[in-house]
Amino acid sequence: LITHIDKWLFFLKKAHEQINIPAAYDNTPTIRQAFHALERWNWKPERIAAYDKEVMAFQIELTQDLVDLQEKNHLNAQIQELKQGVEDALHQGAVQKAELIAMNLLQNNIDMHVIVQSTGLTIEQIQALKKQ
Repeated sequence: LITHIDKWLFFLKKAHEQINIPAAYDNTPTIRQAFHALERWNWKPERIAAYDKEVMAFQIELTQDLVDLQEKNHLNAQIQELKQGVEDALHQGAVQKAELIAMNLLQNNIDMHVIVQSTGLTIEQIQALKKQ
């Protein structure tokens, strides 16, 4: 069993007599797969039913894992949206508070540059507030 053709010819002639896969096939995955297929071909109906049941259970478990992962990803996306919403609301609240402070300072005739430094608002924003 030196060449690939030798190995296939041996398989075709003697595979049905083999109990174990010969060591000469360690580096030939395609022929090893053929041995496994032949082994399954010779299974009794009870073994086939048990195998099918195992495969079905594995597929169900794999499907459930996939569903769980999708649900987790969906929840993570919702959490990110909520975090972003909270951050946006906090930012908007901070801007509104700065505008309120700026309006109070404008009513007390405080210098525009002091208002900019105190509130973090731009001169344009303060001028817009002044027009209101």
